Amino acid sequence: GNSDHVEALRVYLLSRSISRLKNEFQTGNGKITVRCIEGYPPIDLQLGKHVFLSAGDFYQANRS
Repeated sequence: GNSDHVEALRVYLLSRSISRLKNEFQTGNGKITVRCIEGYPPIDLQLGKHVFLSAGDFYQANRS
């Protein structure tokens, strides 16, 4: 179900280097599409809404 998909996405993101993720989000204007999780459909992620690359980013988003 959804919890399995979330866990697979979490593992995927944690396996990526922070610099590579930042670059992918910059290239995609703050968005990326993850297509490589076997057995799950592609998922669109938006930086600052679905994903935070630092605790500071998360804090800033929750203050506004």
